[in-house]
Amino acid sequence: MTSTLNPKDVHEYVPVSKANADEDYHQVLDDLSDASVHRNFDPYIDIDWDAPHMAVVPNDKRWIMSKHDP
Repeated sequence: MTSTLNPKDVHEYVPVSKANADEDYHQVLDDLSDASVHRNFDPYIDIDWDAPHMAVVPNDKRWIMSKHDP
């Protein structure tokens, strides 16, 4: 007598490293999702907008457009 395998009985072999990769991916995805909601950076507090190097002055070279800008 022979027995046949039901397709539901056959499980695909997944290497341990591959199985952990899926768990790692989901953990990273959860971490990024949480980080996008719970920020640790507030630009209104964390940047010293009144610092001398942040001042806007007319002759600042950072405001001069390059030849390649339209």
